[in-house]
Amino acid sequence: MKKIGYCIFFGIVASLLFSSCTDTSTDKPVSDLDSIMSDTLKNALNSDTLVIKKDPNMLFALSSTDKAILNLLDKIEIGYSFNNVRVKYPLVKGIRPEEKKDVLATAGLTESVCKQPIFGGVAAAEFNYKNDSIYSYYFTYSDKNFKKTEQIFYSIMDYYSEKWGEPNPEGVEEENHYSQNYIWPSKRKSVFFVNYNINTGLIVWGKRTERVL
Repeated sequence: MKKIGYCIFFGIVASLLFSSCTDTSTDKPVSDLDSIMSDTLKNALNSDTLVIKKDPNMLFALSSTDKAILNLLDKIEIGYSFNNVRVKYPLVKGIRPEEKKDVLATAGLTESVCKQPIFGGVAAAEFNYKNDSIYSYYFTYSDKNFKKTEQIFYSIMDYYSEKWGEPNPEGVEEENHYSQNYIWPSKRKSVFFVNYNINTGLIVWGKRTERVL
């Protein structure tokens, strides 16, 4: 596998984090970051850019199942109906009003959710539709072991960069400088994305329209 580097910038994690996936007991105050971050991430906080070269010690060993789930982003296209999604991803069983709010369903906004075993743990998957046309879907993973989530983040970035090339950093806001957000262009006016929050150890990856609804 060829060596590649990532230009690390700091971006924002969009409002993709939902309460069912978050273990608040893992949240660390900013003052405790030194105890949970590798030297790589500590240095990144004090630099506008940082090149990270592929290092086996920084990567989580992805299983064939892990890779199959990561590959779903190539198989489920933006614009698919719920039934089309279910053909590609049978783990999704039903559909409900977005955020469980009937008023959103009357506006055509619905969602389907499920739990997905991955990385030796479980991720939460969410698929969002407007008038039965998917406009966003993503997986959310967290673990109390921050070193593990850091390695998983680098492995996801490494895996997708091998498939799609170097990512682009997206958005920078001073108050969210503990979050990183990367995107790759896709077809049908959509983008692949990976979000990583250094402070909470939360990873979100998925696919969405270029313009968030």
